Amino acid sequence: MATGKWAFGMCDRCGRKYALHTLKKEWTGLKVCPPCFEVKHPQLEPKRESGDNIAVPEARPDHDDDGDYTDFDQLSEVITMHFGNTGMP
Repeated sequence: MATGKWAFGMCDRCGRKYALHTLKKEWTGLKVCPPCFEVKHPQLEPKRESGDNIAVPEARPDHDDDGDYTDFDQLSEVITMHFGNTGMP
C-alpha cells in the first residue's frame, strides 16, 4: 500500500490519477476524486416509524345505548328484540 504525500491513486469512477490523500471513500465503498464524489441521497434511507404497534388514538370499547352485554342470554334477547327470531336456539 502506498503511503506518504507523494503517493498516487486512481479514481474508481473516472479512472484519473490523483494524489492519494485527495481521494474520498464514498457511501458505495468506492474511492473517488472530489469531482466524482456523490453524497448519499436521503431517500435511499427512508425514515422509520417509531414502531410497528400503531395504536388508535383515544380508543374506547364498543357500547350499545342499552349498555354492555357480556352475558350471551342478554345479547340474544337484544338481537331478538331488534331483528326478530333469527332461528338461534
